Amino acid sequence: MSKMNHNSQDKQKLLKLLLQKKGIGVKTNTIPPRNPSQLVPLSFSQERLWFLYQLEANGYTYNMPFRFQIDGNLDVNIFRKALETIMQRHELLRTCFQEVDKTPRQIIKLKIQLNLPLLDLLQELSHLYEAFYKNNLILDQISLFNTVIFPFGKDNSYFAYFTKSGFLTQ
Repeated sequence: MSKMNHNSQDKQKLLKLLLQKKGIGVKTNTIPPRNPSQLVPLSFSQERLWFLYQLEANGYTYNMPFRFQIDGNLDVNIFRKALETIMQRHELLRTCFQEVDKTPRQIIKLKIQLNLPLLDLLQELSHLYEAFYKNNLILDQISLFNTVIFPFGKDNSYFAYFTKSGFLTQ
């Protein structure tokens, strides 16, 4: 631990002791963990998108694609595990939206497995990317986050494409 960090912690402890001596309690605000079986209501923005989604059923208008290029050797299994670890850490990436008692709710899955196809299709990459991001992200199914890898060239280069639903940014 660095000296600066140690000093900062000492100062915090000292301040807490001084405040307690003066009868001033130090409260910490913590957010209690959510019950995993709890149905979560939609935000106002999500409600708006839910309504529009119902009008356009299975449209891709609100999908938000992004991509990046990976150069060099890629261990697809390690890449998959890294993405699954990120998804496990963030409830947002394990969330789907379903109607419960005629009311849309967020359903947060405890664990999901990432579908990560490895497509070796060097030609028509732009066409494939467009088809991928226009693929429907169905709100009541996992996952609202999709990805695919396109290897290209002979020098261990890859394109990784992602699409997430606009719901995930509301």
